[in-house]
Amino acid sequence: MGEVSKDAIITTRRRARRTNIQFDSKAFDEHTKQIGEIIYLWNRLHAQLFMIFWSLTDRESHEFSSGIWHSIQSDSTQRQMVETAANLKLGKRLAGHVSWICRGHERLSRYRNAFAHVGFYAHYSDGFVPEYFSSRKSALALFEEMPKKEIFNKLRGDLMALTLYAEDVALRIFYNLKSSASPWFERPRLQLVPTTPRKPKKAQNRILSAKTQSPSRNRSGMNRGDAPAEP
Repeated sequence: MGEVSKDAIITTRRRARRTNIQFDSKAFDEHTKQIGEIIYLWNRLHAQLFMIFWSLTDRESHEFSSGIWHSIQSDSTQRQMVETAANLKLGKRLAGHVSWICRGHERLSRYRNAFAHVGFYAHYSDGFVPEYFSSRKSALALFEEMPKKEIFNKLRGDLMALTLYAEDVALRIFYNLKSSASPWFERPRLQLVPTTPRKPKKAQNRILSAKTQSPSRNRSGMNRGDAPAEP
């Protein structure tokens, strides 16, 4: 809860201050720097989602696309708008890149929201730690799974990589570039997003299936490769 004891409230007449002793601490500077970087990178990434949406709706009228975009107050709904527009107006390959960006944006949002909305307070030995009384359990669980600094480092890197990738895709759509016009930006690996194993291709499935089947028999009833029985 608060950092003021019950006895201090009863015995001391306190006044509201416009500064806080915590603001001069090294831990406070580090904590606010972390939040500032996350919010800055998140906004950059979200701007690329709008760039894609603008390119797919009315490239000649920024005001029209911007009006629709900002009439929606939900990040998740805006993601759905981008993905739906891409599936309707782009080829399968390029639409797949947009869907991958939207999925990454959605997966990282829980970590971004934890930094943006969880209250933190100064602990005498652990720096700034989450305020457990007012925060959502789902957000607190993230900081229990992984140290705060580790989450920050991975989230910062993921947001930067995903932003650069989204910027490349957005510019391809905006300038209507063909796939062969220039090399594709390498798809980044997001450290906070678990990877799913790729399904084996059909050819690989056939090979695996052939290996697991019982040996075929010839007309004589022998397995292929078996030596004929001695008379």
